[in-house]
Amino acid sequence: IDMPKKGWYSGDDHLHIARPSADLNPTVSKMMQAEDIHVANLLQMGKVEDFTIAKQYAHGPESYYREGDYILAAGQENPRTHFLGHTITLGAETTHFDADQYLIYRLIWQKTTKEGAINGFAHAIFPYGSFIAPHDGLAVVLPHNLLHFLEILQFDREGYDVWYDLLALGYRITPTAGTDYPCGGQLIPGHERFYTKVEGSLTYPKWIESVRKGRTFVTTGPIVDFSVNNKELGDEILLDKKSDVTITGSVNFDPKRDDVSFVELLQNGNVIERFSRLKRLSKIEFEVERYVDEASWFAVRAYGSRVDESTFAEPLIFSTFKPTSLVHSAPIFVSIKNRPGIEKSKRAKEVAQTFLARLRDLERILTADNIDYLAAKLELPDIDAVPKEIFLKNRKNLLREIDTAKVFFLQLTK
Repeated sequence: IDMPKKGWYSGDDHLHIARPSADLNPTVSKMMQAEDIHVANLLQMGKVEDFTIAKQYAHGPESYYREGDYILAAGQENPRTHFLGHTITLGAETTHFDADQYLIYRLIWQKTTKEGAINGFAHAIFPYGSFIAPHDGLAVVLPHNLLHFLEILQFDREGYDVWYDLLALGYRITPTAGTDYPCGGQLIPGHERFYTKVEGSLTYPKWIESVRKGRTFVTTGPIVDFSVNNKELGDEILLDKKSDVTITGSVNFDPKRDDVSFVELLQNGNVIERFSRLKRLSKIEFEVERYVDEASWFAVRAYGSRVDESTFAEPLIFSTFKPTSLVHSAPIFVSIKNRPGIEKSKRAKEVAQTFLARLRDLERILTADNIDYLAAKLELPDIDAVPKEIFLKNRKNLLREIDTAKVFFLQLTK
């Protein structure tokens, strides 16, 4: 399928390819072209004591390099901690780093947002409570409306649940995907990728705006097409009253690469229809009518397995991940005139209560006598360790951030 001809461009939001000199641009670009990655985001990575990992020679427009419709652009994975999660910023004019206030993510995101950048959390595939899971960091920063995307597909695994929680709260967070190449044993840039719909000719600023608007789908191979009342991904439909909507969708795939089992249609995170693959065809398609009596978001996802593909290399914790065939669209939103929004639903109140519980627990974790443990928690402290002095310097301000978030989520529970 010629996706650029349809206005869709593939991207990987999470590549750690050092580019200390512009002389490397042609080589890196050819590497991306070989994997058909039209927008390659090369992330300079940091931690409190070192923000020079996978260093980029420039940031902002000076970092852009293109050959045809293939673009390289610098971004950053910073700040990043094992207990608040790893952040990604794309499209900023320069790097942003503050070691002294490293645990206050809001401060950096306020600066990057003013520059027109988009901010997100990486690694949503990691379940709550596990290594570098983003859930606690999301709870702290979400009330400030500085979050634009969430990396929900990586390492042959999906992390949909926490994204669904954000959507339930009324936040229109764009789904993205990235490989974290070459970390974690990923051998192929773009193995997990996302496609973004761009109107007209492709430029990096236009691509950033399309991601911001939610015109994406994530995939390990299959291609999705989806509409509600002829509206596309990221769009909103305003109904005059409770009524039916027409939902159409399809998932295309190469049976030699992807053994897709079924497609699911979602409303507010719940499966409302399932469509299995029939006659071993290479396409699953559907059209249904759905009565909408409350504010909703609709999306499609598909599941399957990869054909004739080896599992990843086996460093760290990724050795049990097996090849999967996954695709998930961004939502299409439907609201009803003079009716409550999604954020007023029972589900939103439940999610807000969960976020409150996380915040209260963060307060307990940040007690003064637990700082030594936090600073030495990781078995591999060189990954994103935070020195004890930074914890102590940031503790009071981080507790204030938590208090602000608690007030916000408490209001949502009422």
